[in-house]
Amino acid sequence: MLQVWRCRELCWNDAPVQFPSEDSEDVHDPCQELYTDEMLLYKVDFDDQKLDKIDSLKDYVLFLGFNSSICLSAKEFPNLRPGCAYLADDSYEEIGINKHTLREVGIWNFKSETLESLGDPQSVLPWLNWPPPIWITPSIL
Repeated sequence: MLQVWRCRELCWNDAPVQFPSEDSEDVHDPCQELYTDEMLLYKVDFDDQKLDKIDSLKDYVLFLGFNSSICLSAKEFPNLRPGCAYLADDSYEEIGINKHTLREVGIWNFKSETLESLGDPQSVLPWLNWPPPIWITPSIL
């Protein structure tokens, strides 16, 4: 079993965010955004009741977000990037109060410790933001 820690940093966006006027009461602070700046992996050792830090997923891929986490073999799914985590925004704090700000969706590379954004980071289109993005597991798997 793995335990994944996602560390996020609060950033301030100077660009104005456009949102419908009828939603203005729902917006807390459209310039405040959270970004993943670090991810840590731990293997859970139940016998010794401790966490052992690991640096790589090797040939595996994680999907993390609001819904259930999924771990897949990159060998079985060659279009996925081995050793990476596919992230969908899972910030419970931001969901209800900043529904028109950017939702972080991207690929975290554990080797380079970088996040590649999926989609246009400057775009604040409603279909990218509300409801928050999730990963789905089709029944064909």
